Amino acid sequence: MSRRSNQRYICHAIEDLARQLLYAPPGRRVEDIRRAERLHDELDPQQNYPMEFLAYRITAHRLPDPEGTTLVGEAVLPDLRLLIDSLSRSIDLPPSNDETEETTQLLAERLGVSEKTIARWRRNGLRWRWVTPADGGPKRVVIPASALARYHARHPGQAEQAAAFTRMSADQRRAILDAARALLDQDPALTMNQTARLLAESTGRGHETIRELLQKHDRDHAGSALFGDRDRPLDPAQHAAIERAYLAGEGAGAIAERYGRSRSTVYRVIHKCRARRALAQRYSYQSSPTFERDDAAEVLLRPIAPPGPRARRPDSASLALLPEEVRPAFDRALPPDRLMVALLLRYNYLKFCAAQVQGQVRAGDAKAADLNRCEALDADVTAARAGCIRAALPLVLSVCRRQEPGSHAQAGARLLARLVQAYPVLTALVESHDATRSARFESVLTNRLLRTFTQAVPSSPDSDKNTSHLMAGLGALGPVNDNT
Repeated sequence: MSRRSNQRYICHAIEDLARQLLYAPPGRRVEDIRRAERLHDELDPQQNYPMEFLAYRITAHRLPDPEGTTLVGEAVLPDLRLLIDSLSRSIDLPPSNDETEETTQLLAERLGVSEKTIARWRRNGLRWRWVTPADGGPKRVVIPASALARYHARHPGQAEQAAAFTRMSADQRRAILDAARALLDQDPALTMNQTARLLAESTGRGHETIRELLQKHDRDHAGSALFGDRDRPLDPAQHAAIERAYLAGEGAGAIAERYGRSRSTVYRVIHKCRARRALAQRYSYQSSPTFERDDAAEVLLRPIAPPGPRARRPDSASLALLPEEVRPAFDRALPPDRLMVALLLRYNYLKFCAAQVQGQVRAGDAKAADLNRCEALDADVTAARAGCIRAALPLVLSVCRRQEPGSHAQAGARLLARLVQAYPVLTALVESHDATRSARFESVLTNRLLRTFTQAVPSSPDSDKNTSHLMAGLGALGPVNDNT
């Protein structure tokens, strides 16, 4: 059996050394293999070894290591086995005359274990090499006697335990299937995994062994399957239904019982759905060197002092022109520039943090802790955006009021139309403004609003319609919270 395709070197230094040794003459590679094998059997997994020492033991030459790399034995051992594997496969290595060598098949037969067991031993530390038979056949894996002795010394009793395992006879398999039917008669809601666990406890067999037996039976006997379609993968519609039930507050246990699945299966589905929603978010932020500092969270997420008691507020005449349901959103102090800078930096920093956590979710399997943090940060991002927009609403009212002076009958309707026209300009600027630059937020907002009013005609002065539009935008900000 060749080494697993997904097995990789742990230590880059040993990987580089192995790559260099492949260019050595075949005779030199044979000597390197023997030295690497002796080194493998002598290393202590708990000890640290300088790379210069390891290279000398393998090559018999002192190779300077300017970086002074030190490696732990536990990481070096699997890499040495890969090095021996690569070098022995690269040449026609003859069988050894100094010790007995056995193929994995012959070794399994002699010890009374399966070839899968030998493969598992190789992953756990059993050394091997590739040899070319004397009759010129294809290369094959062999286990040297010294390697087997060393493995047994490090894992005492493992061979006896594996040899004591016996394969199930046909009668034993039938008995386990009958016991599974009896369990399902008592509790039809049992999943295949739960049934296998109960049978493993009562028979002393491995849980995975029994689960594979149940799977094979249902696969080969579709008409009389024990679990029907309950062990088939859930389809997208079922995934969506489970997600809706969970978001509605239904417990994972109740959902698992309804679908005849385990709680872990339900949680996997929920995690996948949560991960999909988390990855669907797009966080575009204005970067700042401050975000990379160790104390960034302490500095940027601390409470922000609100405007002082002497801060300017919208005049009562302007507020009186607004519908009563809209008025509270604008009845607040005009924000000083330092407040908008602090709010925008916080907003962009939270988006930066959310993007980092989102990258962790994307990098591998979705973990509950990462998903929880991603969702919490997304809620913080939404709240921070709402805080920026609310703080700037009095500025918008001030600019719009200058465009619609007076208190005549149509002034209120026209002012409301200006506010509807200005709202998307404000939300766009909150997303794009770089608070670290010298341009003040109030100045940029004023210029953009004036440019918009110059280029576009205000919307219809229909007060009810404009009030509904504005209330829809303000309502999306969530409940008012002035604790910035």
